[in-house]
Amino acid sequence: MQCQIVDEFFTLVNSIKEEQRVARDYGGCVLYHSEAELLDTIERNPNMNVSDLAEHSGVTKSAITQVAGKLCEKGILEKHTVGKNKKEKFLRLTDEGRKIHREFVEYHDKAGINMRDYLCSLKEEDKVVIRAFMDKMRENMPLCVFSCSCAEGCNCAG
Repeated sequence: MQCQIVDEFFTLVNSIKEEQRVARDYGGCVLYHSEAELLDTIERNPNMNVSDLAEHSGVTKSAITQVAGKLCEKGILEKHTVGKNKKEKFLRLTDEGRKIHREFVEYHDKAGINMRDYLCSLKEEDKVVIRAFMDKMRENMPLCVFSCSCAEGCNCAG
């Protein structure tokens, strides 16, 4: 059984990684995960410049500039300045960008509500076990190989 749990955990991790590489349609506009995340960050933090956005997102300024450029080309973002400083550029969502952002938020809110409802339905001791499992997996990262040491009769692939 433990082999199946670890196998399903790694399948989930890989699914999450793959999901982030697939473009998704948000209100008629197809965006990659990094694009949608940048939109969300800009909408929630309207006073951040490119440097601030990069630091907040844990990526380079070049990455922000590249993704923002694509979103500007799509008419989702626009550059602007604040006050008298014309050198410092900020980004904001266009009307189309705000519409797409609402779709993004609705999609993720729905998923969040589903997970919250499920987790709220669990017994406290089950939540403790889940947390302990996640802590143990995090403690042992990167765990690349998990050798089966089950008793005879194990149906796992290990």
